[in-house]
Amino acid sequence: MQQGQVDSVAVEELRLRENNLSTRGIIAFAATVQACPWLRVLDLSANDFSAQASESLGKALETHECIQQVS
Repeated sequence: MQQGQVDSVAVEELRLRENNLSTRGIIAFAATVQACPWLRVLDLSANDFSAQASESLGKALETHECIQQVS
């Protein structure tokens, strides 16, 4: 892999419940979620983030091909 390239990650489930994720963290995750093309389950429940972060994540997940469950 050349410098600056991002390789895909084979993560199928990501459970980040109660991890004190902020708006900034969720927006950053939304910007990179496409690097996890096999992600099926995403648990972000019990974190404190804004409607702006929710909207950013929702837009990112609209085009995600494998996501089946978000909480």
